[in-house]
Amino acid sequence: MRALPLAVATLTLLGCSKSEYQGHGVRWTPPRGSSFERESGQDVEFSKGVRLRFIDALGAADGAHLAAIRAALAPEPETIISATPGTVPAGPVVRVLSNAGGARALRYYVPMKQGAVVVELRSSSGSATDENQLDLSMASLRFD
Repeated sequence: MRALPLAVATLTLLGCSKSEYQGHGVRWTPPRGSSFERESGQDVEFSKGVRLRFIDALGAADGAHLAAIRAALAPEPETIISATPGTVPAGPVVRVLSNAGGARALRYYVPMKQGAVVVELRSSSGSATDENQLDLSMASLRFD
């Protein structure tokens, strides 16, 4: 019985633990180095500027709804750098990269059966590595 707590503590200290978020009908592993901090209503916050927001659906994640999704995900005074539809294992997405006063935001809009989830990274450094890690984490997004 003593071996199990010791093994869990050892794996945690070695960074081998997996910090998957489960809630709101979603399972998702945040980017490497980001960990769960708090959940409040429709927002789930992680360290390093990562957040999940559960919102009403804005339409399908396709070219026909791109303008509405861009406007909702990157409100003024943010400048949109790119907004492109695509897919991840969970289904269609729209990836929106924006800039506002030196702070960059990368957001994924993902429709669900009921509403949508926005996976967001806000960073003042504009680190391509952080953005790449968020891109990679999208492969872990699943709906219950």
